[in-house]
Amino acid sequence: MNMSTISVNAKVYQDALLYAQAHDTSINEIVENYLKTLVVVKPTPKKKELPASFKKLKGILSDVSDPNDERLNYLLSK
Repeated sequence: MNMSTISVNAKVYQDALLYAQAHDTSINEIVENYLKTLVVVKPTPKKKELPASFKKLKGILSDVSDPNDERLNYLLSK
């Protein structure tokens, strides 16, 4: 394991030490696990899904048309 040194505020370190002892772990493990959460690249979803409640509404205006209603026509074109 490649070891490096970092500087941390003394109060923060003491609080972290108490936390580590209470959770049967080490400060090294806490810091390493936290840093891993920052650098892990998570795949982004390709397409966002609509909530099920919105999916139920799909198509309810498909038979409605009003050539003068720009907002309705915009929505129908989607």
